[in-house]
Amino acid sequence: MKKNFICLIVFLLAASVFAQIDSSVITFRVVSSVPYETGMSKERWPADCEPFTFFSDFFTGNKTVFAERNGLAISGCDVDSIDFSVEEITGLPCVYINFSADAADRFATFTQNNVGNSIAMDVNGFVIFTAQLCTPIVGGRLQIGNLSRNTVYHVAEAFDCKDKIEYPANLQKIGPETKITSYDETDLKDFNQVCMNFFYSLLNDTDDFEKYVAPDSLKYVKKYREVLLRDYKNCTVRVESEGDVYSRMLNHVYYHIPTVNVYFELQNDSIFYVGEVVVNPNTSEILTLR
Repeated sequence: MKKNFICLIVFLLAASVFAQIDSSVITFRVVSSVPYETGMSKERWPADCEPFTFFSDFFTGNKTVFAERNGLAISGCDVDSIDFSVEEITGLPCVYINFSADAADRFATFTQNNVGNSIAMDVNGFVIFTAQLCTPIVGGRLQIGNLSRNTVYHVAEAFDCKDKIEYPANLQKIGPETKITSYDETDLKDFNQVCMNFFYSLLNDTDDFEKYVAPDSLKYVKKYREVLLRDYKNCTVRVESEGDVYSRMLNHVYYHIPTVNVYFELQNDSIFYVGEVVVNPNTSEILTLR
């Protein structure tokens, strides 16, 4: 009896995973050239379109465009496989989506009919990209490059293929109510602590964040903070405990620059944006956010 009960639990867990994958939907929508205006009457909306809002970046925050109501929807059961890679030139993640034969035909027809149009692609409502479609895409394999880590994580979660990528672990959460020990005593060698204190001061709306930022970057960071507090003041920031190191040319000399990965969450704990904080290894000042 116990053995049968355990088997039933395993079956139900497996069924719930496959149900999630099958219920995942990739949607392609044509974006209208008509710009969206706040308070715009429906009479002025382009035909068969509706406002479509998505997170763009921390300069613009949420962006709204007009997109067609009924785009091309491809369900998870029509996705044969998903692969991940890294582009050699940019070093940014790349995703390859392989469709079934039926979905490949529908996708090819959709792209052939919309060459020259701007297309928005989303997975379960999360926008992966918006770009102009230059050529038809045939063969059933869609390659998407120059992606943020967050986009890759979202796709991996939606289609249960997190084992194919290096998924974030050991993350520390910071929110408006977070209490940080020795907040004013930052170890100059602990870039992670620098970032924690930086975001703690941002979310608590203090001016202390300025002492963690390089003077040349202060104007940019203030703009970043303005959008963050306006649109995302209730979000939680997760700072990855171990950052990356990449080479960057500064004054014609290559330096190994530490970066700390930063993830922004909504109140429902879904990751909606990921960025990197670049730190000066000599002064521990934040150089940029990207």
